[in-house]
Amino acid sequence: MKRLITILFCILLVGFPVWAKQPKSIKASEKLAKEMAKENDLQKVVDVLAKCKSFSYYGTDGFGITSKQYIVTKRLTELATCAQLDSLAQNGQNTIVKASAFASMCYLKDSCDNNAVFQALIKNLPDTSQLYVNSFDIYWKQDLSSFITDFAFSHSALSQQDSAYLDSLLFYTNAYTSNSRVYSVVRKYANNLEYYPRVREIFQITGNDDLLKYFANYRQKEDIPLLMDALGDFRTKIDDECLGTNRTREALEAITYWPLPEFREIITEYATTYALCSHFNYQGLMHMFTYVVMQDAEWGISFIDRIMALCEQNIKTDSKQWFVEALYKAYHIADNPEYTDIVDKYCVSLTEWRKEDLAETAETFKNRRIQ
Repeated sequence: MKRLITILFCILLVGFPVWAKQPKSIKASEKLAKEMAKENDLQKVVDVLAKCKSFSYYGTDGFGITSKQYIVTKRLTELATCAQLDSLAQNGQNTIVKASAFASMCYLKDSCDNNAVFQALIKNLPDTSQLYVNSFDIYWKQDLSSFITDFAFSHSALSQQDSAYLDSLLFYTNAYTSNSRVYSVVRKYANNLEYYPRVREIFQITGNDDLLKYFANYRQKEDIPLLMDALGDFRTKIDDECLGTNRTREALEAITYWPLPEFREIITEYATTYALCSHFNYQGLMHMFTYVVMQDAEWGISFIDRIMALCEQNIKTDSKQWFVEALYKAYHIADNPEYTDIVDKYCVSLTEWRKEDLAETAETFKNRRIQ
């Protein structure tokens, strides 16, 4: 009994700092909510909003604490007219005020003029000032132009006609190529060769390696050197950890859309390097094996045997385990029955629950691929 009491006391002692900290933050949120509920001066609400540090999509940090911005924006939505929100969205004193006022217009899309949302969006398209955004406890930076565009589409705040016009405007205007919506439009046109020249222009303007998979999907011969060069970018970061580069990772995914034999030599070099590394990019390994499993079995099986044998020589870490898991996921993405035996051979060490988890991850990724 004494031992049980001691254990409970230790648990309470360890947990105390967390419990002590949480109520303070929660009480601060509750206090602000009460203050805002009583505040009827719009300018005072806007002044409080202007001091907020980030825009919260769901209002909570995931630990029961409500975002200050979310509380104040809720009061802004209740207090301001559509015309006032429109004015703040277009001419607000800072980025967080503009973003929050625009969000309020989207929340009120059924009662506000749909065209007002569209016009406020158009006015802010050139605005690339940075905004901190968070979804629960994950934070990222986004320019205002991309934020309001994404927000409008995610909340269905635009008419079908305005949406089509905006997509065309973003896709064909060089000044807006950094807007995140451009990549949704590129994806929409991924199987229409008519749009290939413009996609290539966007790549030349932005240098965004996310576009490499679209080049591969278009399968134009002039892009083979480009993909080859991007694949070889890992050579610029071969150090103790061999973490590689984002450019190579994007190129590895790209060639799963165009698995030409021409890429085999550089893939062998990449795999040989990584088999002896101390760290790995797991997504890159998955893409690499997906490409391999898309090849004819005579070459692919020989490749897998050679690389797995090389992993056995890695004295820095157990690279084989990571390669095995990447191979298992790749097999479920590529879905090539010729590789069933070789996958069974190397993945025998995986538990059933781990296989299910990897297969589920592979299916999720497969569903996100260009269709």
